[in-house]
Amino acid sequence: MRFLIATALALVPTLAAAEDWKTLNDNEILQVLTGVHVEYVAARQEFLASGVTIYNTGEKKTGRWSVNKDRYCSSFPPAEITCYTVDQQIEDETRLRFTGPTGKIFNGRIVSLP
Repeated sequence: MRFLIATALALVPTLAAAEDWKTLNDNEILQVLTGVHVEYVAARQEFLASGVTIYNTGEKKTGRWSVNKDRYCSSFPPAEITCYTVDQQIEDETRLRFTGPTGKIFNGRIVSLP
């Protein structure tokens, strides 16, 4: 019985490692987002090098994006600028997690590269 418990516990760090995330800094956010398309559950977003972002839920919204103090920031007029921390999954670098100022999380996946 102890062997089974020890074996099960030995697997826990491996399983947890598969879900490890790294919080990105300014340069990393720029490197990861510039020129890519990110797909969310019900939307797709394009991050142009010019600072333009296009958010498409079937209806396209064009806004601006930037990086400030290790956060991705966007504005879709008439809305104010909203900034998000960006985490990248270590095992699958196409998986991103955006956490807004209220703690709401938006999971996405990079679906095209520059």
